[in-house]
Amino acid sequence: MYFVIVDVPVLVLVTKIDKVCNDVDKDVEEVYFSNAVKKTVDKVSDVIAIPRSHVLPVKNYEKERTLQNNISILAMEALKQALLFCQDFLENQS
Repeated sequence: MYFVIVDVPVLVLVTKIDKVCNDVDKDVEEVYFSNAVKKTVDKVSDVIAIPRSHVLPVKNYEKERTLQNNISILAMEALKQALLFCQDFLENQS
């Protein structure tokens, strides 16, 4: 993979995790305890050959009519991780 050769960090967002696990569909906090989500993250990690910590599950706003803190927090955590990856990459370039 080209990105690995030039040391660009690869981060994957796995979306629609509520489709993988009914418990997550009911309560997004279950993402941290769901075996189905863990298996999905493991599979993506294996297929793309990146560490599990570089695969971040997020739930899409799809049928919700209003913002929900737990869904937004999960998305913000993924964004925070992406920004930290960028910061680390840029700091290592100098």
